[in-house]
Amino acid sequence: NLAYPGCKALDPSLVGDGECNEENNNEQCGKDGGDCCEVRSSEFWGDSVCHGGFFNGWACKNDNGDCVNFQGAYPECNHKFNATNRKGKPVILGDNECEFIPEYMNDECGWEFGDCQSFKSEYKLFQEKYPGCDPRLAFNETGSLKIDDDTCNPELLSLECEYDGYDCCSNKSLHGNNECDEINLNAECGWDNLECCFNPLPIEWVNDGFCDQDLYNKMCAWDGNDCTADYVDQYPECDFTLLNLYYFGNGQCDSIFNNTECSYDKGDCDVIGIDNVVANYTFYPFRDSYYSETIMRVDWSDDIIIFAGACDDDPTCKGFNSAGWLKDTIKSQSDWYEWGGANEGLYMKTIYEDLYT
Repeated sequence: NLAYPGCKALDPSLVGDGECNEENNNEQCGKDGGDCCEVRSSEFWGDSVCHGGFFNGWACKNDNGDCVNFQGAYPECNHKFNATNRKGKPVILGDNECEFIPEYMNDECGWEFGDCQSFKSEYKLFQEKYPGCDPRLAFNETGSLKIDDDTCNPELLSLECEYDGYDCCSNKSLHGNNECDEINLNAECGWDNLECCFNPLPIEWVNDGFCDQDLYNKMCAWDGNDCTADYVDQYPECDFTLLNLYYFGNGQCDSIFNNTECSYDKGDCDVIGIDNVVANYTFYPFRDSYYSETIMRVDWSDDIIIFAGACDDDPTCKGFNSAGWLKDTIKSQSDWYEWGGANEGLYMKTIYEDLYT
């Protein structure tokens, strides 16, 4: 095949015959002469308008010839990605609309073929101040930065985007006052700018690229994004906010994680259900409601089932702990304290769960 002299196709006539032949789907054969182009069947391929991303790759013949001028001007530009505009359509290069696509915001790609030239200075300042924040979300259609513009943009509520400059926070005036304001312990208020993060570990360890299990709590902004890859992404339905990450997959079965969403404590729980699961009660390991009003202590036994039976027999009993103390009052969960070992904690009657959690 004269068009692809390095191609070792067994049947050269198959190269560029309109069908993708996987044996010729390689660089030497030009992705089977363009037949294996990822977007060949798209209505936008070869429609006389230059589209970016996969469309403009060599395998797709520079959008079937539509992007020849672009490729001639910027031969080093990388197009090996899916480039879409704000409406989810293939981005058009050189249409006077800057889409702020990071891969195109550089000299090699002509700042999106000239569309973003006038925003070069703003974009570079943005990169310095908000590294990691997606510019496609941060800039509006006119090229204005949406962060800290006194308008709430929920899509920017992330550490990288500085929680939209706290524009979604109803108590923005408290930001940066060097005091712990529990009312601001939420994403909208940037987890109170870590001013509630009282921890033996250095605050600089938050979002340092390493997951620190003791920093994974709301006071410390869930350790930034450091624990996302190892925990949240792998177990997206597992609720890691209920217990220190240290106990997840630590070799002991912890009932909080003993469910399908958490892969049964990452395999620590061999079977569904363990000894501390009691019908009609919710178990909270390592927790107790301190100074709650107690009815009595069942001191003649250490059997959880007997404790539950004694609580069932008393209509004023709301729950009990593993030490056998029956309780007629339980404080809200925010007032609980850490107590006991892996299979010790607080048992609350399920009917009262919504009142205290």
